[in-house]
Amino acid sequence: MIVSTAPALEDSRIVVHAGLVPGEAAMGAGGRPRCGDRRDDERGGERGANAAVGVDPDCEVQGDRGSMPAVSADGTAVAVE
Repeated sequence: MIVSTAPALEDSRIVVHAGLVPGEAAMGAGGRPRCGDRRDDERGGERGANAAVGVDPDCEVQGDRGSMPAVSADGTAVAVE
């Protein structure tokens, strides 16, 4: 899976726009990752995508004492050739 923050991929042609793919993960108790859902590449791949463009990552700290880092990202699933 190709992932880019740019809206297009150089030297590739987008042939299918498969829709928005959001994703999130947080480090839970004991430092174990806790994901809210499946990974972006799994959801996009189900729609025939082989790349994600326009990905917008974000990082924040959650929890009572700010002890749980969380990362989220969303982008557009696309098929490129």
